[in-house]
Amino acid sequence: MKIKAGLVEQVEEKLQEEERQNELRKKHGVEDARLPFIEGLDWKYAAAHFKDNEAMLDTLRFFAGTLDYDAKELEQLFADVDNEAGRTAYCTKIHSMKNSASTVGIIPLAGMAKVLEDAARKNDENILLTVMPIFMESWLSYREKLAVLKPESFVDEG
Repeated sequence: MKIKAGLVEQVEEKLQEEERQNELRKKHGVEDARLPFIEGLDWKYAAAHFKDNEAMLDTLRFFAGTLDYDAKELEQLFADVDNEAGRTAYCTKIHSMKNSASTVGIIPLAGMAKVLEDAARKNDENILLTVMPIFMESWLSYREKLAVLKPESFVDEG
């Protein structure tokens, strides 16, 4: 009976999660029921950059796989942001991260990256020191948020 109870509990949890996802999709305007709600990700904006959902999801999975590498590289570059060559390298990296986030529809990250890019260009140490930790925490939070995009989590029925 314990096995049956465990299976029933798993099914109930799965149904509750699906119901929660449906509510979030409806609340946030995610029209394709096959796409999960992911905080900060604008599916319509992302879809505008890709020929189909498969390409979009493949790119999002790739993006998720680069989060740690990009964060580590940015932190290393940030250590040298107090000199012109370091600022230039930092600007190039944060610009790239901004474009990547924007392309996959994660507009809040792109916005923060733009603030950091502008602050580095203007050598605004105050904004850099204030926004950089917030950006890094937000950037790395997408490891967990995008984990729902396993290849088997999306089946293109169209």
